[in-house]
Amino acid sequence: MEYLQRTEEFCTDVCCSLARCCLTPYVPKTEDTKQKKTRIIRVCQKRYPWMEEEQVEDILDSVCWLSNR
Repeated sequence: MEYLQRTEEFCTDVCCSLARCCLTPYVPKTEDTKQKKTRIIRVCQKRYPWMEEEQVEDILDSVCWLSNR
């Protein structure tokens, strides 16, 4: 459980960098944001290769919603 908690905390921290740039409660569909989102997914998957893209996207969506609502 502790390992999974650290995993989520790491990905949440990484996702916060994009949430601070967006300033919206969702991830905008711009080309720049898509590139940043792809980089964030790669960073999380590099550290935790077992994570699926959808898991990281869910964390990113939650972080944007909670940070910018």
